[in-house]
Formats: sequence, structure tokens, C-alpha cells
Amino acid sequence: MRINGKLADKDGRLFEGMTVDGLHLSVEGYQVWADALKPIFTELLGPPRLTTPHVPPAIRVRKNETPMTAFFAALYPQCYAAFP
Repeated sequence: MRINGKLADKDGRLFEGMTVDGLHLSVEGYQVWADALKPIFTELLGPPRLTTPHVPPAIRVRKNETPMTAFFAALYPQCYAAFP
């Protein structure tokens, strides 16, 4: 998966808004990453389960869990069924 061209210029300088501090991805940066991962997950797991078109399911962030992990757990519950 190659997403460098969507996050940075040809010299490796990050595009404006891709990070919050020059290192950690911003919401926009995570969106680029998620958009690149979605076809891979869809191929492996099938289409994401949404409760209503264009409305994501309620996302519950558990203790010691990142928001990104909670996001993917909500979209692909079959992957996280073994983890209470």
C-alpha cells in the first residue's frame, strides 16, 4: 500500500493538514490512511456493516484502545468478536 504521495510531496515534506504536530496524523491524515485500507479490508472481510447508509454505527472506545481501533472494530465487528 503506497500512500506517501497523498500525505507528502515528492521531497517527503508532509502536506499541510496531514499531521497535528509534524509527526502524528491528523483527522485528514487518518482519512487518507483509512481510504487506502478500505479496499483491502473489503476484499478480505467483505463490505463494512453500517446500520444506516452514510451513518456510522455508534463507536465505543474501550479502555486502552485508540479511536482508530474502535472505528475499525465498529465497521468490522467480525474481527473483534473474540475480544470482549
